[in-house]
Amino acid sequence: MAAFGRVSLEAVVCGKPVVGPRAGGSLDLIEDGSNGRFFEPRDAEDFAAKVFWYHETRDRVHSHAANALKSIEDRFSTRKTTDAYRDLYARAPDRQRPSAASPTARPL
Repeated sequence: MAAFGRVSLEAVVCGKPVVGPRAGGSLDLIEDGSNGRFFEPRDAEDFAAKVFWYHETRDRVHSHAANALKSIEDRFSTRKTTDAYRDLYARAPDRQRPSAASPTARPL
């Protein structure tokens, strides 16, 4: 989960906009200028500038936080996740379940 940006995800769920690196899991989570801000990886000045931007534009903090939470609910809700797994399993090749008499049979 760390590669996805667990801390960023937790911040969004808590109703906070995210300033994250333009890399890794942040790319799946942040919509720059809508629900958070990107900074260039390994660029402390850019990171500070994006954090300071929120300090200077406090009205954006609330709108970005609301957008962030909505984007998570829209993209990663239990319903969406369940539907994605259902679709994945529906496309998987059929395999026979081991019979109850099989020595490798395990309860499902």
